Amino acid sequence: MFGGVGQRLEPPDAMIEDGEHNCYIIRYMQDRIEDLEQLRHCYQSAADRYYFARAESSSDLPELYIVFLCNYDYYGLGHAMYYMDDIYDGYEIDNGRHMVILNSRYRVANAAPQIIGVLDSIRAKEDS
Repeated sequence: MFGGVGQRLEPPDAMIEDGEHNCYIIRYMQDRIEDLEQLRHCYQSAADRYYFARAESSSDLPELYIVFLCNYDYYGLGHAMYYMDDIYDGYEIDNGRHMVILNSRYRVANAAPQIIGVLDSIRAKEDS
C-alpha cells in the first residue's frame, strides 16, 4: 500500500481503523527530522488510493488522521500537539484529512491530559 513504482516510502508504525469509520496512520519519528508535511501527503495519497478502490461512494471514505509522534519539536514552538486540516494552495480545507504532530519534548501542554500522559511516558523512556 505504501510506496509505488520506483518509490520507497517507509511504512507507518501502525494503521488503525476504529468503529466510527476513522483511520489513523501513526509514525514514530525518533531523531528523524524530515519534511513531515511531504510525508503526510505521501501517506495520505496511499491511504486515499486504498480507500477509493474499495469505496462505492465518497461517503464511504473514512476520516483520515496522520499522526506523527516526535521526540523533537517540528515547529519549534514548544507545543505538545500541533493539529491541522489538509492544505490546498496554502489554505486549510475541511476534506476529512488531518495531520497531528505530537511532541514529547513539549514545553506547552496544549493537549488532553491523556495525550500529555503518553508524551510524558515516552519522554521518560527516551531519557532513561
